[in-house]
Amino acid sequence: MILRVVVFSVLTAFWIIVLGGIAQALGLPAEIGLPQLAPGIAGLLMLLIFRKDGLRISFVKHGIPATRYLAAFGIPMVVGGLIFGFSLALFDSFTFGSISAGITAPILIWMPIGAFGEEVGWRGYLDKRLSLGTSGLLAAVITGLLWCLIHVHFYANGALFMVFAFLMFSASSVVIHAVVSKYDFNVMLAFLFHLGINISLLLSFSVINEPGFMAGYALLWTVAAVIAVMLRRELFFPRPSSFPPV
Repeated sequence: MILRVVVFSVLTAFWIIVLGGIAQALGLPAEIGLPQLAPGIAGLLMLLIFRKDGLRISFVKHGIPATRYLAAFGIPMVVGGLIFGFSLALFDSFTFGSISAGITAPILIWMPIGAFGEEVGWRGYLDKRLSLGTSGLLAAVITGLLWCLIHVHFYANGALFMVFAFLMFSASSVVIHAVVSKYDFNVMLAFLFHLGINISLLLSFSVINEPGFMAGYALLWTVAAVIAVMLRRELFFPRPSSFPPV
């Protein structure tokens, strides 16, 4: 398991650098984040490198009820709406611009592409593979921590911000795990969840880099993660004997 995490992380970092260089060379606007495709490319390469695992990424999954798709998109939208409302009510120092301030054509075009590209790697490969050799909770947290690490633009916000960011990504990864694991870590479900996060954060676009905002957002996701674990304990704490060989 450790070997696969290391190889996946190295591949992701490599493609972040390569795609970032390509974006810079082409003069693409910052909103078009080509490096978001890096986890997906890494995940696809992992299938080739570790063919003996026999793993497949689930892009199309029959039998997923419409309510699960609604939950995948709706949960992050609710959390995003709550943090927007709470921030308006509790943080007088926050100045929220109009919702349209965070919406540009490149963002609207790239947002679904980037979310899909990431989830091919995060949930389509990594979370699914880790879940074969460890608990669902640990798999989700590791995936969330690596997911946070690629958001290098957050690093400039300081150590306190990053502590809350790591908590937020880990907690939201636990909730995504609860939504997608039963359905073979289907990429479309994970994509809708990821897209819901991105769209809902447009409401708070002007303060997304504030430590106070990230603290509140992390707290909401932590509450959601605790509820998810309590409701679906079997997804996060399976019996060790149920793990197939790694």
